[in-house]
Amino acid sequence: MAKQRLDAARGDTINLRVPVVDQDGAPVDITGAAVRMTVKRNLSDADLSALITRTVGDGVTLTTPEAGIADVTITATQTATLTPAKYYWDVQVTLSGTVSTVAEGYLDVRSDVSITTP
Repeated sequence: MAKQRLDAARGDTINLRVPVVDQDGAPVDITGAAVRMTVKRNLSDADLSALITRTVGDGVTLTTPEAGIADVTITATQTATLTPAKYYWDVQVTLSGTVSTVAEGYLDVRSDVSITTP
């Protein structure tokens, strides 16, 4: 799987659509799955030290589960707490006891010009 680069100004909302597919590229039905996005400063950081964690019902929506589509939202409030730097993220799906990393990459947070939001 290729690493995805996400880029955002500090204080911006990030929306990410995550398609879950099998090794042949066919959509996987994720109805009832646990989906979690984790953002860390360092790959070696413990999960409990993650800077941002999103789960189903808290930033992750199974938008079209039968077609394997989940949407992840990182709020402006969450990115506002990050200092401009490079972070690591992944999205894991747990379905029928099997854990799979379905997306991963880097989050580049840059300084923003506007301090307040409209």
